[in-house]
Amino acid sequence: MSRRIWAFVVLAALPLAASVRKMTLDEMTRESVGIVRGTVQELRARWSGESSIVTDVILDVQQVYRGGLARGELTLTILGGRIGDREVHATEMAHFAKGEEVVVFLSASPYGLWPMAGFSGKYSVQRLRRGRAPGAAAIVVGVPEGPIPRDVPLAELERVLARAGK
Repeated sequence: MSRRIWAFVVLAALPLAASVRKMTLDEMTRESVGIVRGTVQELRARWSGESSIVTDVILDVQQVYRGGLARGELTLTILGGRIGDREVHATEMAHFAKGEEVVVFLSASPYGLWPMAGFSGKYSVQRLRRGRAPGAAAIVVGVPEGPIPRDVPLAELERVLARAGK
C-alpha cells in the first residue's frame, strides 16, 4: 500500500513561510534571482533529512531573461515527490512534468534555486505550431491566482521581461 503525505501548509513548517505570498508580475520580476525559459529534462526525487522528500527538476535552459544564469542545464529543487511507496505532495509548490516547456521565476532557498512564490513562479509554455523552433507561436498558460492570471503570447511576456530587466 502506498503512503501519501499531503503537505497542505507545506511551508509553515519551514523558515520559508514568507516566500509564498501573492505577488505582482513587477514584484516577481524585480525580486527574482533569475528568470528562465527551458524544457524539463528530468525529475529526480530524493530524501532531504529523515522524512522530507524533495525533487530536483533538471531544466535545459534555452533563454535567460534575468540573472547571471547560463543557457544549458539548470537544477531547481521543489518540495515533494515520490520515492518507492512514499509520496509527499506540496500543495503550494509548482509541479513539473518531463518534456514540459516552462518559464520560471527563480528564488534562492536552502535547497538551491526553486520557483518563487510557490506555484505562481512557474508557467507552462504551449506551442501553437509544431516544433519548438524559436519562431514558433507560443502562449504562456496563465495561473488565475498568480501574477499572470490569463494566457498570454510568449512574445508579449518576453517584451515585458526585457523592459523590466533594463
